[in-house]
Amino acid sequence: LPASLAAAQAMLAKQGVIVTSPDALARTTRIDRIVTDKTGTLPEGRPRLVAVELVDAAMPRERALAIAAALERGHRHPIAHAFREFDAGLAVTDARTEAGAGVDGIVDGAHWRLGRGDWFGDADGDAIVLAGERGVAARFRIADRARAEATAAVRDWQDFARVELLSGDHPEAVAALAGTLGITGRGRLTPDQKRAAIHALRDDGHRIMMIGDGLNDAESLAAADVGVAMGGGAAIAQCHADVLLLRDDLRLVRLLVDTAKRARRIARQNLAWSIGYHLAIVPFAVAGVMSPWLAAVGMAASSLLVTLNALRLRHGPRIPMSDAGTPMRERVA
Repeated sequence: LPASLAAAQAMLAKQGVIVTSPDALARTTRIDRIVTDKTGTLPEGRPRLVAVELVDAAMPRERALAIAAALERGHRHPIAHAFREFDAGLAVTDARTEAGAGVDGIVDGAHWRLGRGDWFGDADGDAIVLAGERGVAARFRIADRARAEATAAVRDWQDFARVELLSGDHPEAVAALAGTLGITGRGRLTPDQKRAAIHALRDDGHRIMMIGDGLNDAESLAAADVGVAMGGGAAIAQCHADVLLLRDDLRLVRLLVDTAKRARRIARQNLAWSIGYHLAIVPFAVAGVMSPWLAAVGMAASSLLVTLNALRLRHGPRIPMSDAGTPMRERVA
């Protein structure tokens, strides 16, 4: 078993899949549900600003964007990418992140907050809202596209698990993406609600793989049977995960599952061979029918055979960057 796990983990590492938990591969073989976050996971993770609505008539558009960019400066959350090009270098102090809600801080001596509309009690829950001491100043609308490999990857996952999308984003945006991918989805969930949903599934007897990347996914990753963090995500999410994808490539999830099942199959083969050898040879050696040196040679040959069988796991399907449209099942077959 140790040889099989070591060979499997070595092959996965070459592909950009780092297994950080010693029994993660064993738990992966029992997965029957995949729960995934939306932002930074199924979409590309590079949202674009598509509209700006100025609520405060005295607030110039460039100023609103500069304040938003300043608040998001240094954050790895995908929403920060939408504002990065508008960063004018405004000074920020006391910056703070509210998980699942947004960010706030002092920008040029004034207190500002940027985040989901319901954090401010704003009626437009589909917008990213900028609010200051005088109330809502602007609303931003951002959009992101599904990853090129998302449709094929989700179709692959459905071979062995039911897939569900849990997100803190607006329910309409979640429903639109879920409908495109042919899965179910729930939106406007807090980190605690995500964790509770995973616990409920586990209580029903399901084995859960959670895929996420953000600060608000850390608790869900820890609650799942197997937590998978995207490589470009928040550090706290990566620390709570059992598996880290160094490449933001959803096809690696199927590679992880297939490799875990191969490792289990080869470990069982090795165990069966070892038991069979001992039952067949050891009694003859104990009875003196077989010379001790011959039994020792047989034992060494048995160990070599088991090791060579485990080393087969070092060779697996390679997933090049240009292979985004090809389902994993077609390459593994």
